[in-house]
Amino acid sequence: MNTSVSDFVLAKFILQFLCDKRNITYQNIELSFDKEEDNKLFIGKTKNVFHTVFCIVSKYINCSQKILGKELFVNEIQKQNFLTSLSINLQEMMNNKESFYSSLGSPIRQTLYRYSLIWIIMKDIICPMFQIPLKNIDIIVDNIPNIDFCKFYEKLDNKNNPDISSCIFINDINNPVLLNACLFISVLNSYNLDSSSVIKSVLESSMKDKFLGLLKISLENDCKVKSFMLFLIMFCGLNYKDVPNNDKFYNFIKEAQLQPYDTTGHGTGQFWFLGLIEGLLEGYRGNDWSITKELGPKIDIFWNKVKKIQKERKGNVLPLSSLLFLKNEDYDLNNKDCTRTIQSLLEDERIW
Repeated sequence: MNTSVSDFVLAKFILQFLCDKRNITYQNIELSFDKEEDNKLFIGKTKNVFHTVFCIVSKYINCSQKILGKELFVNEIQKQNFLTSLSINLQEMMNNKESFYSSLGSPIRQTLYRYSLIWIIMKDIICPMFQIPLKNIDIIVDNIPNIDFCKFYEKLDNKNNPDISSCIFINDINNPVLLNACLFISVLNSYNLDSSSVIKSVLESSMKDKFLGLLKISLENDCKVKSFMLFLIMFCGLNYKDVPNNDKFYNFIKEAQLQPYDTTGHGTGQFWFLGLIEGLLEGYRGNDWSITKELGPKIDIFWNKVKKIQKERKGNVLPLSSLLFLKNEDYDLNNKDCTRTIQSLLEDERIW
């Protein structure tokens, strides 16, 4: 079975957007993962699907002159800045704190009922709207780098499980919002429904509030609802302007994230898509590194003082009074005078 760039929705979205900004027609091309072949983009072995997406985008950009007849970037600096930012953002998207699956040793067989959000959306909204029967489709979960996040297979030649005629493949990723968005699109594909038309129809119908309400209940906060909706917009090929502007999630989209990328080489090189990814990652990030960098030395100094007093007292437990003294920045372990009152301490600071 031949695999092409367009089989990876995130890679396709990024490359299509770059092509549009350079007024170039996006060209799909087949991929090769094992060996170099004529008229195919050689990717090689990759560690996971996020690594595959990065390799596809980077090698497509590097071969854009051959594939498109025109470079996607006007200079090397712009290209390297973009690829560096893309790499960082894909790593953040992959390594978020919410563990959805552990590393799999072998494929796992499930059904759609296991994914409560998508099951309820199909059962209570999509199937009644389009008058189609609800199917508890088979799902196979595994870690295969050269297959996209989710993919629907209409016919399978599976000797080990002959009872499975069609299924949805899910890659083992630790991002539940991304996974649910991709799974929703794959489920719509299994019904031969056009995902972009379905989503627009839902958001323009009386089911809109119910749909967004289900998202908010299941995903728990507005940030994740925004992420889910933006993934749908990106992967379905929707223009954000085509989405009804009276929807609640529309207000989540920041204008700064929708500025076009400057491919002329004279701008700052900020690609709006990467700004969008930053917004998607907001709910998964930990502490701001700049805060850690600023407070880290002060915290180390404090705990070094604690260890010094522990050695003097020959014990691991310090009384509250000792810790309160340590919190005072003016407290000096080598020259301490615990008998001074607040009045006498203030005398040193007064200017009158």
